[in-house]
Amino acid sequence: MSKVPNLIVPPGVVYKIETIHGVSVGEVEECFFNYETPERYLIDDREEHATNPPTHWFISETNRGRKLKIMIVNRDGNIYLKSAYDAKESVLKLFRQKIMEKYHD
Repeated sequence: MSKVPNLIVPPGVVYKIETIHGVSVGEVEECFFNYETPERYLIDDREEHATNPPTHWFISETNRGRKLKIMIVNRDGNIYLKSAYDAKESVLKLFRQKIMEKYHD
């Protein structure tokens, strides 16, 4: 059971993030707890990744400073993890840009 309320990590996703991406569920949980503005998720608006309900994503650090891209779907009051992997510099730059555009005060 996850330490993040309502976070569901299906077994296939656990396998994928651990085996393919080298990310543990514990690291994903750390990213949720370390994300400063959890209400500020971005929607993955790429046509080839469109889902219903939409996929949201954010970048956050683990307790050891590893930057991960976290992808989730909110459904029926739960948060379903779709994937998590190391955030490339280009994705970090895109994330910062989109956050500024969307939430510029």
